[in-house]
Amino acid sequence: MPTINSGDTTLFFERINEQANKPYLVFLHEGLGCVDLWGGFPQQLCEATGYPGVVFDRVGHGKSSASQQAYTQNYLHKCALYELPLLLSKVVGDRPYILIGHSDGGSIALIAASENAPNIKGVVTLAAHTMVEKETVEGVNNALEAYRVGKLQKLFDLHGQHTETLFFNWANRWLSPDFISWNIEYLLSAIKVPVLAIQGGADVYGTEKQVEPIEQANPTLNTVKVIPRCGHNPHTECNVLVMDLIGGFLERI
Repeated sequence: MPTINSGDTTLFFERINEQANKPYLVFLHEGLGCVDLWGGFPQQLCEATGYPGVVFDRVGHGKSSASQQAYTQNYLHKCALYELPLLLSKVVGDRPYILIGHSDGGSIALIAASENAPNIKGVVTLAAHTMVEKETVEGVNNALEAYRVGKLQKLFDLHGQHTETLFFNWANRWLSPDFISWNIEYLLSAIKVPVLAIQGGADVYGTEKQVEPIEQANPTLNTVKVIPRCGHNPHTECNVLVMDLIGGFLERI
């Protein structure tokens, strides 16, 4: 099992199509996600575009090390500014790369991109969070109720002994009264690479307001696509369209 080890941190990762001589596609999973929850999408995208890829489990997820503390207000920044650079340094090295993030992973991708590392070439977000809306809180509350009545048992298959800590770290942070003011709109204008932001029009965790600040931050460079009747998982619910959108984006950058 390939891992990266640094102090108390162990990150599980997998490479895809690693012989390809193009920028790496670095996949960042959702808030309750992991490598396995992506399903076949990373492999599908890498094979269709001819790009190499890497997927990994963040701390507290899947096969990576356990989280040592409750999530703070800046937990997504910690992932973007510590865990992701650790992965990049050990796996991607000095190769160029493009970040592809879903939900929390999309927010992490945007935060990381605002640092303007020399080898980043672009960002794709799928249902990224840029702020907390009432829909966000309602969505997390619904997930909490589903967990309590046993409807999210698949999480135990994905995360094993991490599951309860992971779930309540995530739910408690998003439902915390002091988190309602969280947003990352302020850093979007610092991103100097192209961004493709995809949002489902029927996403239970947020509306198109989540992607409007991305477009407004750089209208000439960034592209926003809101897909009608699509939920929180555009890459699976609207797979063909999302594959086409990302493929076209990669050709342009």
